[in-house]
Amino acid sequence: MHGVVLYSNLVRAAECERLWVLDFAEEWRPVVECAGRLMGKEVAWGKCDLSRALGDESNGTLNAIAEDGDVYLFSYVLTEVGIEAWKSAVMALWDKCKVGSVWFVKEPNERACQQLLTALGEGGEWREGREYAWVCGDALFLRKTG
Repeated sequence: MHGVVLYSNLVRAAECERLWVLDFAEEWRPVVECAGRLMGKEVAWGKCDLSRALGDESNGTLNAIAEDGDVYLFSYVLTEVGIEAWKSAVMALWDKCKVGSVWFVKEPNERACQQLLTALGEGGEWREGREYAWVCGDALFLRKTG
């Protein structure tokens, strides 16, 4: 079931007017451009640094587009950056993204995903199956409901 949901969200994202890839490492830009050519779609590239605050100049593009996103994909970034570094930017991004947006977080182990759930869940309870779902133990779907 999780695969069907992921597929449906990715297809929906591919049909969006605008696709963005943001990363700290400039080396990913040619990969993103190649993926765009294969999809027959422009994929915009921007730099971001989740070890800095969302309002930091290095996150200008992310901050500017945060409210418009429908699907956010995170791959290994939480583990690479570390919780003390990413917590501020990621929590601010969650606060800014719109209700109904979906996050897919893939990490090398469950620990970083659990840290994210804990950080975002402060002051409230998560409802598994409704607001989040585990995928293969080390990946997580999140849906912003309020």
